[in-house]
Amino acid sequence: MAVLNRMDWYDLARTTNWTPTYVTEDELFPPPLAGAFGLPQNAWEKYDEPYKQTYPEYVKVQRDKDAGAYSVKAALERSRIFENSDPGWKSVMKAHYGAIARGEYAAASAEARMMRFSKAPGMRNMATLGCMDEIRHGQMQLYFPHEHVSKDRQMDWAFKAYDTNEWAMIAARHFFDDIMMTRDAISVSIMLTFSFETGFTNMQFLGLAADAAEAGDHTFANLISSIQTDESRHAQIGGPALKVLIENGHKAEAQKRVDIAVWGAWKLFSVLTGPIMDYYTPWSTASSPSRSSWRSGSSPSSSAPSPTWAWTCPGTGTSS
Repeated sequence: MAVLNRMDWYDLARTTNWTPTYVTEDELFPPPLAGAFGLPQNAWEKYDEPYKQTYPEYVKVQRDKDAGAYSVKAALERSRIFENSDPGWKSVMKAHYGAIARGEYAAASAEARMMRFSKAPGMRNMATLGCMDEIRHGQMQLYFPHEHVSKDRQMDWAFKAYDTNEWAMIAARHFFDDIMMTRDAISVSIMLTFSFETGFTNMQFLGLAADAAEAGDHTFANLISSIQTDESRHAQIGGPALKVLIENGHKAEAQKRVDIAVWGAWKLFSVLTGPIMDYYTPWSTASSPSRSSWRSGSSPSSSAPSPTWAWTCPGTGTSS
């Protein structure tokens, strides 16, 4: 039997708004949760997501991604990459896992708010897939470091970080609580997906994947690349929402949310990456060996100061 092309039916299938008869529109979409800015449903029906994907397509693609990520992990488990990695690279991994792994699970709740309370049917469709994305990211970034806990106690930082009062984790908790857990659906789409995931997450994951490959950690490089392909899709949820707000006279409110998210993300990344950059910087000048030099095991020149920073996890008494 012939199968219709996706775009022959997609717009009709995803336009799932209806006029409620048993409850009011505000009861169906409570303003504090929907954040519709007083716009009626027909205004939000003009929301047009740039990345259109159906559920069957999503499942097939995600299955292939998982097969690839877990296959690489299984193939390289006996290569002793972790044991032979530079201490600086291990510190980068711990900082990433601690700040991101459980934050991904929290992002699933933020996506679920858009999925249930947004008046834009296209956003609800994208957020449904985004919610499953974030659950996947959280599971993978807790599972992958877990195998290293027996070799380095600090690798349990991926799970424990958010339960501590370590100063960087306090910053991460406050920032993510602000843009994900305390905002309405439309604000979440602008602050989380448009501002943070487009402006910061994609850059971080792309850069980390390249650094991991250069450091020889192909398991981590493949993991981060697999996650980034999801991020690049649901990072586009907020863009069409901004367009709807601007077209309906809410440019100032949209700009304010972008400003808050970008400023908070910049401060958070300053906290998280400052010590790591302190580690990298001494050997990244023109007169000093490249980062690939220390990654490959060669010694820095005598004129280059040795890095002294180490990531110390509270409660373990150990550092790397």
